[in-house]
Amino acid sequence: GAGVVATYLYMASVGSEFYLVTLLLQKLEGFTPLQAGLGFLPLAVMVTFGNMAAGRAVERVGAGTTMTVGFLLSLVGLALLAAMLGSGTYTTHLLPGLLLSGFGHGVIYTSMFVIGTRDVPDRYQGTAGALMTTSQYLSAAVTVALLTIILGTDPTGVEFRWAFGLTAAFAAAGMLISPLILRRPEKRKVEVRV
Repeated sequence: GAGVVATYLYMASVGSEFYLVTLLLQKLEGFTPLQAGLGFLPLAVMVTFGNMAAGRAVERVGAGTTMTVGFLLSLVGLALLAAMLGSGTYTTHLLPGLLLSGFGHGVIYTSMFVIGTRDVPDRYQGTAGALMTTSQYLSAAVTVALLTIILGTDPTGVEFRWAFGLTAAFAAAGMLISPLILRRPEKRKVEVRV
């Protein structure tokens, strides 16, 4: 259950970032498709670094703490993108947010699958993975629909700020909810009377 909720919030936050950044770079910034692809490289590289860092962090501090930190980094990165739009060049107003959110993206992705499968018996691992993937696709459909409504047909910087703000709000929800959904129930002591 915790993995399904985490997957939903992951996709609603940084998972939808690729859709927004594609539109932002080409529609608002006027990048060609090749320039937009190159503009994605720092984000993709940071996702990879985030994945690698999460593997080590999960072993040291646990998957729950790692995921919470991932959502926090994503929140800060997405909020930076919302706040800095149109205030300078790609390097000054987009790159910082892309780097932070990309790293957070990788951290969340790794830790959410650890959380979603760690307590599941081996014979149900496939079912657990399928539930998380379904949650991810459902979230993508709902979030992209919401973002499309926000952006409209000819988005300006204002609409993009609102769109990034929405994804940042989902990251904040993930950060706040993570400790709650990860709290493991205490095992009840069974008293045997003879």
